[in-house]
Amino acid sequence: MRPPRRDALRAMHEGFLAADGSAGAHANVAPVAAMIADWTPTQRTLVVCGNEDFSAQDLARCFRPAAELAAAALHTLHEAICEHLTMQECRDLLQWVTGLRALPCNSDDSTVTVHHVPTGFLPSVATCTLELRIPADLAAVQLAEKLRVAMKEGGGFGER
Repeated sequence: MRPPRRDALRAMHEGFLAADGSAGAHANVAPVAAMIADWTPTQRTLVVCGNEDFSAQDLARCFRPAAELAAAALHTLHEAICEHLTMQECRDLLQWVTGLRALPCNSDDSTVTVHHVPTGFLPSVATCTLELRIPADLAAVQLAEKLRVAMKEGGGFGER
């Protein structure tokens, strides 16, 4: 029976952290090897490199609201992503917000916190802290357009 991927990721993380010489430093290494031994090359690549073949819905699930953000604003962001952005724009959004080209396999550690900015401002990002700031009172189509403008004018990772 194959162990769940999340358990393997957690064990890998803890195993690598324990390699600092502390008590039980190598206790997690053998279980990690056993957990990933029967993974296919595709599964190992997914864990290490992330998922480049993600859907707009997968991307939308990576965003969580900050305490001050109304639930309706997060719903509008999800709608803007899923219904008003092309897949290329979704890839651009992921890279603009996180600096990554692939959706991390362990999305619990890569959740983007969404904050609000006043209506007249463009969306902005803080990639180091995985934060997106959006105008909270726009319709989804308007938010999608503001995201396009901000990604184009704001620069970001991967620009040539």
